[in-house]
Amino acid sequence: MLKLTPMEFIFRGIPESFLIVLVACIFCNKSISKKSIAGATIILAISTYLVRLLPIMFGVHTVLISIIFILIGVYILNISINRAILSILVSIISIIVCELINTYVVMYILKINKFKNDILKIIYDTPSLIMFMIIVFVLFKFNDKFKDKHNKLYISRNND
Repeated sequence: MLKLTPMEFIFRGIPESFLIVLVACIFCNKSISKKSIAGATIILAISTYLVRLLPIMFGVHTVLISIIFILIGVYILNISINRAILSILVSIISIIVCELINTYVVMYILKINKFKNDILKIIYDTPSLIMFMIIVFVLFKFNDKFKDKHNKLYISRNND
């Protein structure tokens, strides 16, 4: 069981869910209402919390949460199933890489046991969340540059 404490839910679960929803918004290339984004974030965060309470093996929760997010993407955010799958895969891979880097630094370089208590775990896990935020920001900026180039190309073709 991978139970989350209420503090982890607030300081890690909700921000991470918000970033995952943002990745979906970036990949769908359309504006999504703040209400839909907020609803999707809350539903994903609560679903993650509940799935992690289940007595299942490590890793199975990731698959279940991915399926839940795909359903949220299709039915709440109104994005295609392909975009929902792409965004959750990019999000999961990014989160895993960020957590691996962070865990390596904290546990093997700094030699800190981050699992001693909940507050320390939240503090020591914050760098991986910040790394994920940076990845989402880079995706957003890269997507904007791509849209700008695409729009300029479209405008120049219509003027010819």
